[in-house]
Amino acid sequence: MGSEGILGIVTEVTMKVRPLPACKKYGSIVFPDFECGVACLREIARLRSAPASIRLLDNEQFLFGQALATDNKGMLHSLV
Repeated sequence: MGSEGILGIVTEVTMKVRPLPACKKYGSIVFPDFECGVACLREIARLRSAPASIRLLDNEQFLFGQALATDNKGMLHSLV
């Protein structure tokens, strides 16, 4: 899943259900530049770590996401 429709029509999906974890931890890491973030993700993949979710954003994507936040009257508010 996650092809967003570009690879064809999904007609059947088999999903694996796992038990809920005993605890959840959330965090963020700020890298000096995007390339350092990519290197970190490659190392995580090499070690076969399996975080439930991982995302690498550049500064532009981060600022756009902040502007879309419902409690933030930043850039998006001024466009409307």
